[in-house]
Amino acid sequence: MELLALRSDLAFRAVFGRENEKCKKALMALLNDVLGLNITNLSYANPLNLQNYDEDKKSEMDIEVVTDSGERIDIEIQLLSVPGFANRMIYYGSKLINECLNSGEGYEYMAMKKCKVLSIVDFTLFPHNLRIQNRFRMKELEDNFELSDVLEIIFLEMSKLDETKPLKEKSPVERWLYFLKYVDDAAREEQIAEILDESEGITMAMEVLKEVSADDQLRTKIRLQEKAENDWKARIYYAKQEGIAKGRAEGRAEGEHEKQLEIARKALTMLDDQTIAQLTGLALEEVARLRTEQK
Repeated sequence: MELLALRSDLAFRAVFGRENEKCKKALMALLNDVLGLNITNLSYANPLNLQNYDEDKKSEMDIEVVTDSGERIDIEIQLLSVPGFANRMIYYGSKLINECLNSGEGYEYMAMKKCKVLSIVDFTLFPHNLRIQNRFRMKELEDNFELSDVLEIIFLEMSKLDETKPLKEKSPVERWLYFLKYVDDAAREEQIAEILDESEGITMAMEVLKEVSADDQLRTKIRLQEKAENDWKARIYYAKQEGIAKGRAEGRAEGEHEKQLEIARKALTMLDDQTIAQLTGLALEEVARLRTEQK
């Protein structure tokens, strides 16, 4: 049986975001391993209902849960690099805090529950470092002391996985990311099997994925979503290429113009404006402006 790609947010939500005991256990294992937590139970704020799923009415957040300690966590998986992505995660975090206040949990600010946004991305968001995981909280700029730990935003970059690292040396975070990125890749079946032998949580996620992958109706919906994402990728790529080509053309034209201006400046002491304009192709007004600037 062909497995669905967990990098698709719909497949991801179908495995980790449904009101189902196996889904819940798989998600708790993921969060505990990745965030270093000890969640023993959680509830879904926006569980996915596959029967009533409507692509046009897809919720903003992928999965939102409340843990047994009252902590709120939003889990986001993202394939495409889009402008303002980090700001979007800040917005998601602010929504979690607002929901905490609206639910009556946080009007006593000292007792406000913690909120986390976990963003798993399949592109490089922070090219200046090689860390797979980058965690952000509110800190003072000069002395680096923390203002509050109420909101934390965590980014996991699958693009930074070290493909040569042996399984035994991979951290729990790396094993989860390898599974999420390559579980549908038949060429990596052996490596995935090794990871399953080492992780009960990932094994649980695999069981749910197999069940979901056998659903023909869901498979069709996910294939349509993947096609839309690939089309979007292609549009972004061609737009970038067009922009690069246009920039190069404009750069060449600008370079030629600067060259003619330099020739005109050198000729100002020897030739009249009309002759310089004919020689360089510059407008007569441009030559006159150059002469004025030189005085």
